[in-house]
Amino acid sequence: CPADSTLLARRAAMADFAALARRLGDTTDAYAQGEVVNEVYDAWFARAAAHAKATSSAALPKPGSAREIASATRAALEILAGGSAEPNPLVGMDDFAATSLLEAFTKVVSLLREKPKFLALARSADGLPILQWLEGPALQRLEATALASAARGPNRAGALRAVVAVLLLGDAVRSAAAAAPAEGPDPGPAPPV
Repeated sequence: CPADSTLLARRAAMADFAALARRLGDTTDAYAQGEVVNEVYDAWFARAAAHAKATSSAALPKPGSAREIASATRAALEILAGGSAEPNPLVGMDDFAATSLLEAFTKVVSLLREKPKFLALARSADGLPILQWLEGPALQRLEATALASAARGPNRAGALRAVVAVLLLGDAVRSAAAAAPAEGPDPGPAPPV
């Protein structure tokens, strides 16, 4: 059944990200952490490229592909934002590892804003939970990193760049929503004035 295979693929993708998150948390070596960050970004990018190809004009999108890339995006971004562990791991993390995380986070968020297919995803019902998470808990984590007196300069600067990327994505989604209605049923003609 296609629905079962889609569910299995989504669970496998999330298991991949969960394994990467565990590996990131299990190592304290900054270069090993940087390698895991690269793997997280590469895993997300591979799924993003497949999603973009599946939604091209020449091919019909697979059922659930928007949901799958939205799930993979959220999982990758959660890892790249330092997870949900307390105390905030980005504050005391080695400069190289924290910079790697924050640069990859900023790159993913920027791609969501800059690429029309991903901006459409961010505006969709599948993508709105990502934006809500980004503008809520993720933004709070990034702001806390930028403002933490214990955070080193490069970590604070990376967090500020990530904050800017999140704010720009939110603005782009709202601007796109104001310019054109979200996909869905046609509301019909406008009422007479």
